[in-house]
Amino acid sequence: MNLFRRNRDLDDELRAHLAFAINDRIARGESPSEAERNARRELGNVALVKEVTRGTWRFAALERLGRNLAFALRQLRRAPVFTAVSLLTLALGLGTATVMFSLVNGVLLEPLPFHDPARLYLARTIPPPDSGLNGNFPINARHYYEWR
Repeated sequence: MNLFRRNRDLDDELRAHLAFAINDRIARGESPSEAERNARRELGNVALVKEVTRGTWRFAALERLGRNLAFALRQLRRAPVFTAVSLLTLALGLGTATVMFSLVNGVLLEPLPFHDPARLYLARTIPPPDSGLNGNFPINARHYYEWR
């Protein structure tokens, strides 16, 4: 149901309630002006009654969200430089977070794509001590096939 129709129906309902209360008071012997004044006092603040009634409606939270989004868009439209900087910051932050999660997920969280990753070894060539070379070096394909 659309919101404007609901508001119109609420206004009609309040007017009908007020008219019924006035007629009831007139039937009990009050003058019309006194009956209207007392009925309005008994009903209370009409704006407050409307607000409380709207708060009980099913989609009141969505209505507030819509109003807040409209306000935010108006504010962002007034300051285009701030909007651009904000959007750029959000885009960079989200992109960085996505890349970091992808890296952490791929490197640390996912298991290695091998049958038995605990049996993996790293083959290196350690030069003889009299060669004067320090450290160890990766092996080439020819040595790998020979040693295998």
